[in-house]
Amino acid sequence: MPKKNHVQRSLDYLTWSASRRGVFIPLAHVDLCGSDWPAAVLLSQIVYWFAPSSTKATKATIVFDGAVWIAKSHKHFEDEVRLTRSQVTRALGVLKELGLVRTMVRKFAGSPTTHITVHWPNFFDALDALKEEKTEVPFAHP
Repeated sequence: MPKKNHVQRSLDYLTWSASRRGVFIPLAHVDLCGSDWPAAVLLSQIVYWFAPSSTKATKATIVFDGAVWIAKSHKHFEDEVRLTRSQVTRALGVLKELGLVRTMVRKFAGSPTTHITVHWPNFFDALDALKEEKTEVPFAHP
């Protein structure tokens, strides 16, 4: 079989990559995290789990302490967004320090697992503050 040229290979690659899982990182998340890309990647993935699914109001399903939570190990995030264990640990610390998320370790499927929820009031306050300080806002929200 003859080798494909770069145009054919690029079209094949673009078709293949469009059908694969990926991570969408809104610029607002990068800005909220002070241009800390691992923290922005993790924030984007956490927010993804709170978005509606095709059958439910949210993909997050664990309810306690008056909030909806996700249960994710460092390995889950490594598989989902390719952050190492140390990157996840540091990024979660950044997000907690910024007040964007809350975490708690609880049993899930019989093992202690980090549970995460978005602290929505702080999240939207931070977005509003970001919107006020930027002249060109790279996002819109309700």
